[in-house]
Amino acid sequence: MDNFVLMFSARQISSKIHHHLALQIVFTTHIPFNSVIAGMEYEKIYGFMVKPNITHACTVTEGELNIINIEPYSTTGKFINQMFSQGNDVIVFETKQEFQHHFDLNKTDILNSLHQKINTYSNLPKQDSRMLKVIDYLNQNFHLQNLNPHFLSQMINLSSSRFSVLFKEYTGASLSRYLLWLRLRKAINLSLLEKGLSLTNIAIEAGFYDLPQLNKYMKEMIGVPPQIFKQYSNLIQAY
Repeated sequence: MDNFVLMFSARQISSKIHHHLALQIVFTTHIPFNSVIAGMEYEKIYGFMVKPNITHACTVTEGELNIINIEPYSTTGKFINQMFSQGNDVIVFETKQEFQHHFDLNKTDILNSLHQKINTYSNLPKQDSRMLKVIDYLNQNFHLQNLNPHFLSQMINLSSSRFSVLFKEYTGASLSRYLLWLRLRKAINLSLLEKGLSLTNIAIEAGFYDLPQLNKYMKEMIGVPPQIFKQYSNLIQAY
């Protein structure tokens, strides 16, 4: 699983016009939907891709949307960015066949085929045991507050500056960005699954300082606050 990618599906949920810092792929495998993207209206489309900070909204009266948010500076993000033609920040798929062809997907299982395809985009470079050790530690302890280059570099006997350079080369993004995506994933999963847990407790358990910080980063990165996931937890599924 690529930790710089957040995937979820939403049934019969429309979104207001918003923007975010993530690359985003939105698609349906069944019923087409209407959308407004960068001020232009589109009717009965099967999907779209947008670069960061492109305004968009979706109107879904029936059926399900699949949403994939991607860190633009990650290995996967850089690969997806190459799919846009020069000067173009939006790709719209008018038909299901256009979407399948664009990603070269298995026609009988589009969703799983796309998941697998994205995982191939995120293949890490040469195996570095030092970085693997750090990444394994981060994946298990992302909620801690002392996860800085100085602390982590001591685990693998590097200077903090050298560690920061190697980490970015290996993952495609900075340590702070990597931690942010891990914490957002945890916050979304808790919001969907732990109905009795307050958003404040969700923020703390996911590794944020407080709820305002979680609100800030979730709206910046994926365009919606955590209460949306909690409010519509019966209609949203995370992958």
